[in-house]
Amino acid sequence: MINRAISLLAIVLLPVAAAAQQDVSDRLSAVLPPEVVDQVLQVIATAQARELPPRAIANIALEGVTKGRSGEEVLAAVTQLVGDMGRAQDALRAAGHTPEDGELEAATAAIRMGVDGQTISELARSGPSGRNLAVPLLVMGGLAERGLPSDQALAAVR
Repeated sequence: MINRAISLLAIVLLPVAAAAQQDVSDRLSAVLPPEVVDQVLQVIATAQARELPPRAIANIALEGVTKGRSGEEVLAAVTQLVGDMGRAQDALRAAGHTPEDGELEAATAAIRMGVDGQTISELARSGPSGRNLAVPLLVMGGLAERGLPSDQALAAVR
């Protein structure tokens, strides 16, 4: 019964996931030069293989276009985001935590606000089991952005 439910869910969700990827590809193709679209989509595919959320990456690309950035600037922003997401993912996994997309995005934001990976790992290790870390990560990032060292931001969040 459970296996059948999982199979049915997969049958329903696979076309949705494929359509979402196609939608991202179509949207990017409509606004970026073809050579940049190919590079951005390649970065997104690589990120997906690393279990990084592709929608957040595509949104950065679309945001860059909306702000009038060049194709090269969009590609640089996408590449930097993937690097930051990889560091955030590594920090969370080093603590034995498998992050949800929202937690990974929050950890990425915290890194971009000045929190180091070791502090993110420490928060993930010390947090209550089963609790989502997105809010504490964002609060810690906000404190670090205001000049508080990572260790003091962690202490304040705890």
